[in-house]
Amino acid sequence: MTKSANSFFIDAPGAYQLLNQGYNILEVGNQPKKEQVDHLPRAQFLNTNEIESEENSWNIFSPETCKQAFMAKGISKDSKLLIYSVSLSAACRAAFVAYWLGISEIKILEDGLTSWRALDYPLEKTWSSAEKVSSFGRHVPGRSAILISTSEDLLSAKQNNPELVLASVRSLEEYQGTTSNYMYIPQAGEPFGAVWAKASCGKDDVADLLTLEQKIKPLAEIEQAWKTNGITDGKEVVFYCGTGWRASVAFFIAKELGWQKVRLFDGGWYDWSQKHAANPEKFPLKKTL
Repeated sequence: MTKSANSFFIDAPGAYQLLNQGYNILEVGNQPKKEQVDHLPRAQFLNTNEIESEENSWNIFSPETCKQAFMAKGISKDSKLLIYSVSLSAACRAAFVAYWLGISEIKILEDGLTSWRALDYPLEKTWSSAEKVSSFGRHVPGRSAILISTSEDLLSAKQNNPELVLASVRSLEEYQGTTSNYMYIPQAGEPFGAVWAKASCGKDDVADLLTLEQKIKPLAEIEQAWKTNGITDGKEVVFYCGTGWRASVAFFIAKELGWQKVRLFDGGWYDWSQKHAANPEKFPLKKTL
């Protein structure tokens, strides 16, 4: 399987070639911005709390709020983005929001600064800033169909397409119901009908999608692993995890493979488990192994 024409993931040499091509560069993290630390030249910092929050059950904010977060950094629909982080999941989370809003030219540096440092490419310690743009340039979200926000929305999607594949990128232990893997999610389990998409070993990683060097594995290898559980091109595939970060990586890998019918269930296990507690008949769980 070859990559799609719109390739998202990029290595350090490829990213280096983009430095003088007008890309807006975003480093993504979930902690306050640190001063005097190494980052890519001209990088701005995007805190994930600008696009989601604990108070919002770690779900993506409204399109308008997310749009304003990007506009504040001088980014509109026509901007070209290079996004990276120490966490590939964090980078893909921000990239997903940008793609959902309608930005098309998005590159994700697959291993953060690891290879960049090894190749002795330039780094800076002073953060850049940009003047806020006055208009995003389009109605948002530009790609509304790729996001399924709540468990109720997921039920509606399954009603519209009974053949929908709900693919969990959580660890095998999470999928088997032996652990929730989250301190703030007491219930272990998975939504009824979910299948396992091999991707992670724990709640903070996508280790099964990466090489030992923390680069994306050969796409054909990932595709074959997913195929064993019926997760294939041509089907409507909805990826999810606990709160959307790991699922964002799987989403972009599927897009990289050229899959067209790919979506993300943002509420994930966090939302489904809460809805199950309130109404177990409407929101049933997958039988544990």
